Amino acid sequence: SRSSAVGCSGFSLQTGNNMLRRASSSFCRPAVLASGGVLAGITAGHMRPIARSSASCGTATFVVEPPRLDTLSVVGGEEKFPVRRVYCVGRNYFEHAKEMEAMHIRLGISDAKETDVRAPPFFFQKPQSGSVVDTSNCSTVAFPSLTSQLEFECELVVALKSGGANIPVADALDCVYGYGVGVDLTRRDLQNKAKEKKRPWDAAKGFDQGGPCGPIVPISKLPSAGMDPDLGAKCGSHIHPKAVMTLTCAGEVRQRTTLDMMIYNVAETIHHLSKEYTLCPGDIIFTGTPAGVGTVQRGEVLECRVVDPVSGAFIVPPCQFKMV
Repeated sequence: SRSSAVGCSGFSLQTGNNMLRRASSSFCRPAVLASGGVLAGITAGHMRPIARSSASCGTATFVVEPPRLDTLSVVGGEEKFPVRRVYCVGRNYFEHAKEMEAMHIRLGISDAKETDVRAPPFFFQKPQSGSVVDTSNCSTVAFPSLTSQLEFECELVVALKSGGANIPVADALDCVYGYGVGVDLTRRDLQNKAKEKKRPWDAAKGFDQGGPCGPIVPISKLPSAGMDPDLGAKCGSHIHPKAVMTLTCAGEVRQRTTLDMMIYNVAETIHHLSKEYTLCPGDIIFTGTPAGVGTVQRGEVLECRVVDPVSGAFIVPPCQFKMV
């Protein structure tokens, strides 16, 4: 059977229940699409267009305009990837954990346990609507208010086609639709104040346009699609573990790593995240940032890349934008 829910501006979102691993459809509530956009559903591991429908579903109507659905471009087609939830992994590269702990020591808010290698990962979220910016369609990102220390964090982004709860590591990669690269923009001064007072990070991470991301590449179109399955299973990703991820700010390389430096690989991250939340199609995961995070100013251009370790060719399209 299929579930259907209303969409804004005459669209509906349909999700095949067979794609929800051990998950009731009630957990996977679709969002809606802005007027003039194109909504796509995910079935059997690929994108398909959704037929236009009336502005209500049965007796469901709205007293205010429903929120717009953030979407990301998909390489190889006109259809879009609909973003449901935006999950982020905290401290998934050891060198970044060390640089953050050094800063905390200077600020007097240190917790030595935070640098423990293979300590259980922790997660936070950005708002479902308004956070993600598709940088293939928008070349600028608004500099947020209330900060004098806006920092960049370059991250591999994983887009899910299915989900569930308590997903085994061995099955986790079956949930992946594709990959991209993005930036977790952070109001670091607000985050440090929140940590000092032991308050949530929402203001530091959850502001408008705080998650710029490049297009999503379906796994079938990855250059590494022919990668040895044994290597893929071992590294817990569809992307070669020695792929190089970099971020440049104002033309200077500020972050550089290989993906095998993750503390928890993609499969392990999905496994741990599914213990805390029921994952669903449309969820995206920012998988953590390497060392080298730093400030960005208005007028500066950021670019993130994930490239082949030998040829230097793009594995996913770059994420590039200007802060304004």
